Amino acid sequence: MALSRDQAVRDSVVHPYAELLVGALRAVGSVTIFTARPLSQESVIRDWLATRLGLQDLAVFCCGDEPKHHAFHRLGFDVLVDDNAQLTKRVGPGTGIFYAPTSVSDLEGALSRILSCTPSWKIE
Repeated sequence: MALSRDQAVRDSVVHPYAELLVGALRAVGSVTIFTARPLSQESVIRDWLATRLGLQDLAVFCCGDEPKHHAFHRLGFDVLVDDNAQLTKRVGPGTGIFYAPTSVSDLEGALSRILSCTPSWKIE
C-alpha cells in the first residue's frame, strides 16, 4: 500500500542535529523551511515541524514544481542549507551550504559556514 503524500510527510524523520541547527540560526536571523513539496502540504509540514522540533512559528515555503534553486534566487534568500550537494552547487558558492552532519563537529562546521555567508549573521 502506498502512503499518501501527507502521510509520507508525517512519517518522515528529522535529519540529525536539525533542531540544534535551526535553533542556532533562529538566534541570529530568520529561518524559512524551504521545500520542494507542493503548496497544498504547507499545513502538514508546519504541523510536522511543531511535533518533531517543537517549533510552532517557523515560516514554511513550498516551491512545488518550481526548481528550488530558481525559487531561492527569485525570492532573494541569503543562504540555502540542503542535504542535496548538487542543489547547493546550483544555488552558487557562498550561498549553498551542504548539510549532512554525522557529528556535533560536523554541525559546528556547517553552522560556521552558514554564518560566514551573511554579514548580518556574523558573530564577533
